[in-house]
Amino acid sequence: MPPAHDPDRTRKRWLGVAVLSALVLVMLGAANGWRTRAARVCADEDLADVWSTARRDALTTTLRQDRIIKYIDHYAATWTTAHKTTCLDHRRRTLSDAQFDERTRCLERHRHALTSAIDILLTGAPPDPARIILALPPLSRCDPPDDRSGSTAPITTAIKNKNLEARLISARTSHIAGDAAGALTQIEAVLREARDPALRPLQAEALLLRARLRAELLKDLPAAREDLVEATLHAIASNSDALAAESITEQILVDARSKDPDAALAAVPLARALAERLPDPAVALARLEHALGAIDELARHDRDAAHAHYLRAATDLARAPVADPLELSKFLHDQADTTRDPEERRATLARADALLVVQE
Repeated sequence: MPPAHDPDRTRKRWLGVAVLSALVLVMLGAANGWRTRAARVCADEDLADVWSTARRDALTTTLRQDRIIKYIDHYAATWTTAHKTTCLDHRRRTLSDAQFDERTRCLERHRHALTSAIDILLTGAPPDPARIILALPPLSRCDPPDDRSGSTAPITTAIKNKNLEARLISARTSHIAGDAAGALTQIEAVLREARDPALRPLQAEALLLRARLRAELLKDLPAAREDLVEATLHAIASNSDALAAESITEQILVDARSKDPDAALAAVPLARALAERLPDPAVALARLEHALGAIDELARHDRDAAHAHYLRAATDLARAPVADPLELSKFLHDQADTTRDPEERRATLARADALLVVQE
């Protein structure tokens, strides 16, 4: 005999199905809504708070240099386009979630750099505003990698900590502007708060920047060397080869300036090994070549050997996919200072000085 029909059981069964269906719909709606909101925020993101009409007018009045204003206009427009393109590529699934996060973080760092540059220019203090603008990192550095497989490095705590990164970027801008006290205050604040082992890449960056400040502005070479040794250890421990290569090459420069060629040369093999295992070693190897020139010029007093290294360094850096104009200008100046050919000196100085002019 078939079981008697139980209306309550039937109602409960259908009620359970209805509740489950509703939950699924809510979850799908929330996910779609999140994606829509994320896409809208990404697509509509601009630099209104960084490069507003009011800030543009104020800087125009402060600087009275149309080329710099137009350069910032172009940089801001390029940033906005890159940000929107990143969002669209992610929606089209040509960027994985990890690659999207990586490029968004990169663009955020560039946004901080632009904000910091405009803030310091608005004070009217920098004696050479062009150097502040030319130090802005090229946006091409945020281009997505060719490999779209979606395998990227894990997100570290250092990268997540936008506040510390922003402060370090601001310190770098202050250093370029010649504000040693302001830069040092910001760097030391970052170092105090970045003691977590997961923050080693950020510690290495901060120590590298403080070493440059101590060597270039404060002329304290022993303290700079201590920072560079520590920066190299943090970079190697965190598998940050680019930072490690840069730190140890900077240490070679400090040893050359300290007239210690033996210590400088002892570090060259490690610097070269670190540089050569980078995906694109051109810039790191050019810096090492420049450091070898410094050893010959400053520690060995061999002008001709130094010139040969400086010439190769400048040539190699100029061929790199992305070359820092301030760094390349420095390399060219060193090449010009060591040549015995008056015509080469004139032409090289002209090239170096042209790099420090903001182009429209």
